[in-house]
Amino acid sequence: MNNNNSKIDKNSPVPIYYQIANNIKTRIINGEWNIGERIPSEFEFTREYNVSRVTIRQSLQNLEKDNIIYKIRGKGVYVKNNASPLIHELGYPADVGTKMRQQGTNITSEIVVLEVDKNKIPNIKSKLKLNEKDKVVYIKRIFSLDGIPISLSRAWLPLHKVPDIIEKGLISNRLSITLKNRYGYIPYKIENFIEATTPALVDMKLLNADYNTPTITFNSISYIEDGLPLEYSKVIWLGDKVKFHFNVQKDDNNNIIFTVV
Repeated sequence: MNNNNSKIDKNSPVPIYYQIANNIKTRIINGEWNIGERIPSEFEFTREYNVSRVTIRQSLQNLEKDNIIYKIRGKGVYVKNNASPLIHELGYPADVGTKMRQQGTNITSEIVVLEVDKNKIPNIKSKLKLNEKDKVVYIKRIFSLDGIPISLSRAWLPLHKVPDIIEKGLISNRLSITLKNRYGYIPYKIENFIEATTPALVDMKLLNADYNTPTITFNSISYIEDGLPLEYSKVIWLGDKVKFHFNVQKDDNNNIIFTVV
């Protein structure tokens, strides 16, 4: 029997059931159990992790919610999906969905809000270099991988640059395609700021994620050829669902080059 009780810190503020769920997920990633294979019973896990059956049940419910395991009544619990996070080649945030689809990944987006911004969040208009009277379009979407939410996107755009976007909606719920095909906008520069964040509880509920799940946030401003900002966006990614990849290397002159794909 694996000594996985040592992986659990009972003095940590992170709930024990969540620590156990993550440990079981790691074991699946490492190949201890394959897709379609039965994993230990609740009773076996209680002995292994030295916790109550209620705690194990919570852990398994968390994994079942994430579509990693499934139960067959009277037979046990089985691995449904390998829990390995999606690895994405880091590039323009607006192209994330497009690139994932090109790679054959089943990613979908759902529009939660598409309206003229009513909240008047500080700094949005200054980031977009707008006047006080200018109106701003606010778009909130949820991205899902194989039906499991992985990202929450918020975007703000000047209404005068995207007329009728509220009435017509987005083409296939995709903002980058809508900007390109309907309005002829292709960003020539995007400023990105990446940070580890503690998201709002309401955001984690939308993503159907535990509040203790690590998150990565992209804050981005895209510019078009006139040099003015077209879009300000804030995208929250679930750190246990997605990893980003980029390269750093030296050129012939010993200069550091940051490369994204």
